[in-house]
Amino acid sequence: MKLAVDMSAVQGKFPSGVERSFHLTLKALENLLGEDQVQRIPRVSAVPSFLWRREILPGRLDRMKPLLFLSPVTALPPRSPCPMVATVHEIPEIRPEAKEAPLRLFRNRRARRKLLQRAWRVLVPSEHTKRSLLCELPGLAERVRVFPQPIHPRFQQEKGLKRPRTERKGIVFVGVPRRRKNLARLLTAWSDLPLSLRERHPFHFVGPESLGKFLKAQQPSAIQFHKELNTEQFIALLDRSLGLVLPSLSEGFGLPAFEAAARGIPCLCSQDSPMTEWLGNLPLAVDPYDSESIAKGLLRLLEDCDLWESVSREGPKRARYFSPERSAGAWLSLIHEAAAL
Repeated sequence: MKLAVDMSAVQGKFPSGVERSFHLTLKALENLLGEDQVQRIPRVSAVPSFLWRREILPGRLDRMKPLLFLSPVTALPPRSPCPMVATVHEIPEIRPEAKEAPLRLFRNRRARRKLLQRAWRVLVPSEHTKRSLLCELPGLAERVRVFPQPIHPRFQQEKGLKRPRTERKGIVFVGVPRRRKNLARLLTAWSDLPLSLRERHPFHFVGPESLGKFLKAQQPSAIQFHKELNTEQFIALLDRSLGLVLPSLSEGFGLPAFEAAARGIPCLCSQDSPMTEWLGNLPLAVDPYDSESIAKGLLRLLEDCDLWESVSREGPKRARYFSPERSAGAWLSLIHEAAAL
């Protein structure tokens, strides 16, 4: 067996963009190597995650003796019979107002500090995350590798891709109600748009039940909540919308922006973000700390025909780069590197 993978952190009921990309890459790697060469290690549900990694996972690895161990998150077991690879998606606390809850913040920082002793390689999805990580832990400089996340091949399908702009209405947000998602400013910006425009163009919010509860408490006008859409349903929603909205204070990659590009619709995102890093001038970049800047961006999504034409032409072309096969090839390069040790 060449690779063992800790699946304990990628089994959520509402998969995040990180989880969706991880599963796509893993499946593509199994297609390259053969499923017998990749061992998925699920966590026993009754065991807390910290106990699983500290006490049980090391024993599993001792028995398996893989060539390489990969974690989809920052946390690694204290020991392993093979080199270990961790994944750091983002470090939101370096951005003003983007800090996570105190317990989550403490756990993330502790896990990152332990990378100096435990990680052979550290995967990050963007140069943006790499810079943040090395500011905190410069000793990891030689171990960090930047690998972009893939999007599902279904986002490249032709069906619905050429729907005219005149047959579309509204905009879309997808995510969870965490502080870094900047929902308060986004809703303020939305409420600042003319009422006639909001009534004509619904704002679709896609996410878990916690997002629906957040929106109900805020009571914004002209919004529609969609709970846990599958891939085909989400594509159908994008194909009848004018744009995607992701003005986050912090993102490690921002997968929905790349999915929107693949469907040929503009995405409003934050300036100096991984989305602008990978997609260049394709996204509509705004100041995430300025609700007026966000409102102007929303207005352009709804009314700027030139922006639409540019993205509908160039977006699908650029999105082809972010394939599961390319990401699996990057993982495979790590396996070859470990084999040469």
